[in-house]
Amino acid sequence: MPSPPEPAAPAPAGRGPTFADIYDQVVGRDFWGLWWRAFDRSVAAHGVRFDSVCEVACGTGEIALRFAAQGHEVSGVDISPDMIRVAREKCRGSGVRLEVQAMEELTLPEPVDLIVCCYDALNRLPTRAVLEGTLARFRAALTPGGHVVCDLATLRHLERDWGTGVRRAVQGGLESIWHTVWDPKARCLTVHLTARVPGPDGEPVPVTEHVAEYGHAKAAIESAAKGAGLAVVDVRDMLRWTRGEESSERLFYLLRAPA
Repeated sequence: MPSPPEPAAPAPAGRGPTFADIYDQVVGRDFWGLWWRAFDRSVAAHGVRFDSVCEVACGTGEIALRFAAQGHEVSGVDISPDMIRVAREKCRGSGVRLEVQAMEELTLPEPVDLIVCCYDALNRLPTRAVLEGTLARFRAALTPGGHVVCDLATLRHLERDWGTGVRRAVQGGLESIWHTVWDPKARCLTVHLTARVPGPDGEPVPVTEHVAEYGHAKAAIESAAKGAGLAVVDVRDMLRWTRGEESSERLFYLLRAPA
């Protein structure tokens, strides 16, 4: 019998809840285990070794915290001050260093052996050129021979599996409503999420989030990686762990910088 959903966490005292406060419950919690299993399989298959790691677009810091628990030197950056606020609370005492920073402008104080970028973060980039420029930033932040591990939702998944419509979901004790619109010309899926969560006084209040995700063809992703000076070591269907194809739902990449 499945365990009952966890209750929604109340907002911090003195202010209303934000999307960052409910992210793990509504979006992240079910995904992180899948991602971590894929990561373990990829690095084991290719003998990837690393001491230092940066999670780019780290959100609430879940993956960064897992790396820290393994004894790695860990940092995380995210464009959202609110996400970094939640990540700092979650990662308190772990040694994870966190900073507000856009991934397109990634600059680290010293190179790291591994950069990870999870869960559609790279789908926020609107063009192949911007994707290549961002991956070039990643390469510049790596030690020689360092690696990038990242995943993207495929163009097919955004267009056909999501498309235009309305979905309702219950996760983490919260009901959320997802309004989505697919723009075929821009290859862009806009998502408007609404959830009702306990406010500071215990009464339910709405929390909303609006994002745009862009679909990139597999060939365009790999062209961008190569243009950024990163070799494509492996690409997998993240869910089936077969060869990554346009027909996959999510592509899981292992990229390597020159030695």
